[in-house]
Amino acid sequence: MHVSLPPTLPFPAGQGPFRIKGSVYAGVKARYAKQYPGGLDGLAQLIGDPDLETFCKQKFLSSGWYDYFPMLLLARARGLYEVKARGQKASYDDVVDSSASSHAEADLGGIYKILLKFMSPEAAMGRMPGVHRQYFDFGETTINRIEKGVSDLTISGWPDLAFPFYRSYATAFVHRLIVLSGGISPRAEWDPPIPDGERSGVRLVAARVRTTWT
Repeated sequence: MHVSLPPTLPFPAGQGPFRIKGSVYAGVKARYAKQYPGGLDGLAQLIGDPDLETFCKQKFLSSGWYDYFPMLLLARARGLYEVKARGQKASYDDVVDSSASSHAEADLGGIYKILLKFMSPEAAMGRMPGVHRQYFDFGETTINRIEKGVSDLTISGWPDLAFPFYRSYATAFVHRLIVLSGGISPRAEWDPPIPDGERSGVRLVAARVRTTWT
């Protein structure tokens, strides 16, 4: 899946109306402190956006809500870092997919990993609307159908410019979720996104995703 990342944001970093739970940024900040010189702040400097740098310097409270869009610029910064580190052109797709997988493993570890062993993949997928509300204060996940080995969901109200990035992360999380709950060889197939209105001048989309496993 191709992942397009915008070079700029429609709002100054920290002022966007689409928000994500602070625990996500706190986790990213902790991981990047170990992975990159200067950690999150160092990566932000690669973009050259003062608003992003200020946004990343703050302390992220796990229970707080923060602008989601800076995640897109940070993914772009990570790509720039990989280009510099490898001395060759790096694929944003590979960089984002790798980050999504490591993020999923980190977030679905510990107590969650133990609990998922006592839950079927079908039951785990049935909780996706609640998981969505736990992490995001925008958009919606709707269950169309869940039966043995199959999940059919619709994601709606999602900012168009952030959809490719979200699709990569959602796929990684769902695949990890299914494996930890006993499923084998999960595979997510996304329909092309369709227009779903507008919010604060940002175009929204909706998309259906069908996930299968054995």
